[in-house]
Amino acid sequence: MIQGNHIWENALDGIRIDRPMSPVRLGHRAGNRIWDRDEHTQTYGFWVTGAGSCVSCRVEDNDLAGNEAGVRLDTPPIGGRWDRNHCDGE
Repeated sequence: MIQGNHIWENALDGIRIDRPMSPVRLGHRAGNRIWDRDEHTQTYGFWVTGAGSCVSCRVEDNDLAGNEAGVRLDTPPIGGRWDRNHCDGE
């Protein structure tokens, strides 16, 4: 479970998944603030690469605003829940 964190200015990504993950909880009761607060150096708040995967993961109630893109999914999630994640423009 990853929750209640403030993750910012990590160069390219806030959280990057490069390997299969099953199951994991990101956010939910105490969401994470994954953002770029100044120079827009962080491209994605949450990125699942082509080598990564999320099977039956719960990604909920995270604040991904302030990144170039809130979420990038090179590999689509399988099952799980992806709800109430705030990105710019929502």
